[in-house]
Amino acid sequence: MSIRLTGQILRIAGLLIEMLGILAYGLRTRVDVPLPSLIQQLSTDSIWILIGVGFATWLLGTILAYWPRPKLRAAKPSPKDDTLSV
Repeated sequence: MSIRLTGQILRIAGLLIEMLGILAYGLRTRVDVPLPSLIQQLSTDSIWILIGVGFATWLLGTILAYWPRPKLRAAKPSPKDDTLSV
């Protein structure tokens, strides 16, 4: 697997973690909605940590995907390949 593909996978995973954290925070602030037990057990601080971890994962994936890489150099032609030698 290439580094760029790994970066894209990490970016998508980071966005998913962030969205789940924001959804949990939004549902937690509502009073009239019955919550699943997992969300009820999480404190507000732990939800913010989850959002931060999602952002850090997204940032790492972005760095891996877009970090400049050295370009592959074309092989220098050998003197045998020169058919127009004068």
